[in-house]
Amino acid sequence: MQPTIHIPFVLLIAVLMASCSQSLPTASPSSSMAWIRHNTFSEGTNRVLWAGVKTRGLGVGFVRAEDRATWPYDRPSTSRFLIEEGAPFTTLLILSTGHDQPYPVLISVLVDYRQVEFRLDGKKGLLHYLEIDPGAEVNTEIPMEVPIGGLGWHDVTVVVFPDPEFQPADPQQRLPPKLGAFGRRTVVCVEGCTPVGSALPEPLVGTSGAIGGPKALPLVPGDRPPRERLLMTITARAGASVDLELWASNRDEALREYVVVPFLNYHQVSYAGADRLLFHMPPDSSLFVSGQVQVPDREGIHELTFLYVFDPFQDIEAVTDPFVRSAMRAGIIAERP
Repeated sequence: MQPTIHIPFVLLIAVLMASCSQSLPTASPSSSMAWIRHNTFSEGTNRVLWAGVKTRGLGVGFVRAEDRATWPYDRPSTSRFLIEEGAPFTTLLILSTGHDQPYPVLISVLVDYRQVEFRLDGKKGLLHYLEIDPGAEVNTEIPMEVPIGGLGWHDVTVVVFPDPEFQPADPQQRLPPKLGAFGRRTVVCVEGCTPVGSALPEPLVGTSGAIGGPKALPLVPGDRPPRERLLMTITARAGASVDLELWASNRDEALREYVVVPFLNYHQVSYAGADRLLFHMPPDSSLFVSGQVQVPDREGIHELTFLYVFDPFQDIEAVTDPFVRSAMRAGIIAERP
């Protein structure tokens, strides 16, 4: 069965839309079975009202236990932590939201750009589901523990996937920046901050001629302009593979380098032969990377995200962006032939 593409039309990004006459599919039933669900929290988790410290959208950060009583703007930097060999990285994860209703999220952690299991409020797992308390001035501080292997410098990234159980088949509901992942990064040094080597793949280098300004957007293969091939939803056979292109462009006057991490159903997967891609984007350059995504062998909607992180293995105080982002989340609708 050939994949069926559904791409919406929007004036701002000039994306074409294909109509879809089929009935709406449901979310993949087993995609959330392995999530650790935090319906209640231990006494180690604090909910703090900081009058005058407001969050717009989604807030993610860290605070050391000894600093939790300090006014947020007066706290020491959390861009770097030093730990002893054999010890985990422990901190308090700060989550906040400007929404006026509980905000559901799924939390993951990358160490050196690979997804790892970690403890959140004492529970161990790869993916942790919770609802952030509403209120722009309310911070939820949750104990977090991440295993770190090897001496020296390690990049640690916390990724927050918003509203993970919202899996629309309607492409209009997936337009950027809807459902884009967000997060925060820090550096954890074991016994010292000696560089240990990035272990990243060889960089993929952009070529002259910037087309737009996306950092990592999935496209449907074809000859049309990239803005007309933006992937929102695609229907494919369960258990098959889907051909895609990943589009990046740099309109800035400075070089941009960043890691792209592919996720399917919030699990790190391989794309173009690697579970991490390194993009080296000179000024005024574009890049198109062909690859495939393996569709799970079960019917339903599967969520595809490409996360990007600027300036890997660099001092957080000097990077282009200390936050972690993705532009959107695409849906792969798996069906039986």
